[in-house]
Amino acid sequence: MIIIGELINASRKSIGTAIEARDAAAIQKVAKAQAEAGADYIDVNAGLFVGKEAQHLKWLGRPCSR
Repeated sequence: MIIIGELINASRKSIGTAIEARDAAAIQKVAKAQAEAGADYIDVNAGLFVGKEAQHLKWLGRPCSR
């Protein structure tokens, strides 16, 4: 079975706010918690930001230190 973590979604108020503020620590915290809970993949959604989705996804997908 493949498990996909889906909590990094801009429609969730805390995530949308973190994306707008470029709060990498908040996003990383959610991603890490999902990975530790067994997620094989992390789904990232910035579709709430019409016209800026690609820009936000590029930022979300950048390499980060772990």
